[in-house]
Amino acid sequence: PYRVEGALSGPPYDSEGGDTFPNPAFGPDGTVYLVVFQTDATGVWAEVVALDRQGQLMPGWPYRLPIDPTAGDVASLTVSPDGRLFVLGGYDSFSYSWLLSLDPDGRLSD
Repeated sequence: PYRVEGALSGPPYDSEGGDTFPNPAFGPDGTVYLVVFQTDATGVWAEVVALDRQGQLMPGWPYRLPIDPTAGDVASLTVSPDGRLFVLGGYDSFSYSWLLSLDPDGRLSD
């Protein structure tokens, strides 16, 4: 089984202390997608991890999200019937300003 090296909840991203805690998503093939937050001397970053049915990291993953988790949040993960993962997020708690589509192999979709 996969052992998370970071945290499953992100740092507060607003003045009210709202934490990012996106729910996992499940693909049609049983893949589980999680957002993991990492911290080191350079700061905080978020990445999407894809795990197979045995809890092993899928090839091509994790995918590092191009956001600053201290300035915005990851709102949701959704998987389409063809296996693409959609990651929705934003920079305030009332509207969402970005959407990424990732292929099952961990690359950005066209």
